[in-house]
Amino acid sequence: MAAPPPPSAAGSVKARRKIEYVPFQREIETAGGRDVVQIQNELLRMSRGHQLRDINEWGRIYTDALTMSLRSRLSVELSYALTTLTVLSTMRSQGHDSGMTVTQCPELLEELLDLLEELTFPDGLDSVATVIEDEITTNRKLIQLAHEEISSPLAPVTRCQGEFDPTKSGPSQRRADLIKLVLNLFRNLSAITDNQQVLAKNTLLIDLLLATTSLDRSNSVSLPRPLSDALSLPDLIAVRKDTINILVNLCGHIPLSSSEHTARAKRVFALVSSYLVDSAETIPPFQWVMQNNAGSSGVSVRAPLLPDAALEVFTRISQPDTNREVIGSSVPQAWLWQLIESLVYRLPSSDQDFKLLARDEGWMSYLEKLILSLYSLAYLIPH
Repeated sequence: MAAPPPPSAAGSVKARRKIEYVPFQREIETAGGRDVVQIQNELLRMSRGHQLRDINEWGRIYTDALTMSLRSRLSVELSYALTTLTVLSTMRSQGHDSGMTVTQCPELLEELLDLLEELTFPDGLDSVATVIEDEITTNRKLIQLAHEEISSPLAPVTRCQGEFDPTKSGPSQRRADLIKLVLNLFRNLSAITDNQQVLAKNTLLIDLLLATTSLDRSNSVSLPRPLSDALSLPDLIAVRKDTINILVNLCGHIPLSSSEHTARAKRVFALVSSYLVDSAETIPPFQWVMQNNAGSSGVSVRAPLLPDAALEVFTRISQPDTNREVIGSSVPQAWLWQLIESLVYRLPSSDQDFKLLARDEGWMSYLEKLILSLYSLAYLIPH
């Protein structure tokens, strides 16, 4: 059998070119026309150049001057003091959970409380001490009422509660804005461990927070209105959210062990229940995920934030036996049963619920708080 003829020179070159050929490809370094690498480098440079200074680097802070600025009630001095305190309350020491401690400036804390009381209840907290809600108004209901008030055809010509005071001449800040600024300041301070026990034992602070979140259901008003005349319904929704976050930090130290705290216990229960007893939201975990349109997309949905915070507050504030006794004797039995039924409807009941709990620690923590809340209710409810 004859051997095949050797390949020609042209054929060998052609074969070599096929093997060594590399197609030209341009690397695309942009996403939607934007250079992501350059953007990330610029953000990194800005973050390094604008880091917040450590609280120990601010030097000596004259709290007496801030106290006098608050006491003057002048708009310029008040703005300066509140802005400075807000910045200081966000500062932390490097590697520690310590920051601005209220034990080092007791007069400043008293002046902040006086300012908050003057803004919310000009006639004093005692003037509304006996005004307590006779039913639970849910957060969803408040949002619905606020939306109806804003979208009303007569809204532009109707004077609503919480607007600018027409008796004052010249531009002035709304009292509601100052109230929310002071609450944000207390929210920052309550996140510091050294301040939690001091703030929780301050009777005026806790009673002011709870009274500010209350509603007025007297016969003179057709719809529930905020108990403080400085707040509108949208302001009240924001104030309630800030208050529940403050109570998350303080609830482990709040006492309810005397008969004078009956109104406080009822207001705490009404605030917590407003995020838990709405019939449209008392659903199992997997159904909550499906309602947020995440079941088909595979996106993980966290446990509802505000109900989770409300459960945290109720679980910890009802843990001491003395507090349970006060809650059981001051809260109406109908409210207790309403909360029990709502919590039972929130428990997992299907295989999808338990699969969700098994792969998400946030939902497992949510379930733990549900069980502990049910235990506290079963313990304190009258037999």
